[in-house]
Amino acid sequence: MRTQLAIHFFMFLLLAAACQPKAEPESQEEKTAFTVDRTYYYVRYLEDSKELQAEARFQQDTGSLVLPDKLYFEGQAMQPKKLPKIGWEYRYHERPAKFKGCYHFSYAGASDTICFPSYSNFALKTPAISLATGGLLAWEGQPLGQAESLVLLFEDSKGQSKTVNHVGLTRGSQFEIRPEHLEGLNAGPASLRLVHKSTLIQKVDGQVEVIKLEYYRKVLKIEIVD
Repeated sequence: MRTQLAIHFFMFLLLAAACQPKAEPESQEEKTAFTVDRTYYYVRYLEDSKELQAEARFQQDTGSLVLPDKLYFEGQAMQPKKLPKIGWEYRYHERPAKFKGCYHFSYAGASDTICFPSYSNFALKTPAISLATGGLLAWEGQPLGQAESLVLLFEDSKGQSKTVNHVGLTRGSQFEIRPEHLEGLNAGPASLRLVHKSTLIQKVDGQVEVIKLEYYRKVLKIEIVD
């Protein structure tokens, strides 16, 4: 009798052990949150062709760089591309595109908004640009800031070109075109393309953001006189 009870008890223990839920093996993979030391954003708009270009890349000084699964620009997925010595860069291109002024990059539940400085109605305030006395360019909006620049691309009717690059503050919402800016150009019909650039470096939640914006404005038809 005792032997039968012992056998029954032993079988009960085996059955109970078999019914216990199996412990899940611990995952060897650790999920690492997306974090970087520096983020680079770049947006360019070309007014003539209504073309919008955007780029983003990330940099980590120490440890492994963990990239977001998806990166979006204005709700559209950006295309990743691996570049030599740079690493992974995300790109977006749209044409035709309407200029909005402010744009959004989003990833991993976070969103960054960047805005172009507000300038409009760039125009010459002199009837023509003189090789002897220069001219005056003006616009609506604030004077240029310390982190901004204005590029003037001249081309005359004979194909001669001249580039003027002004960096930093201006005296009011205008820029003086001096005779030395026009050296090498010929009198007659000409064109002037303006490129407004700005660079902002800021620290957000311990991360450095570098934001570069470029706006290529419509070509202005001008007259160069002696």
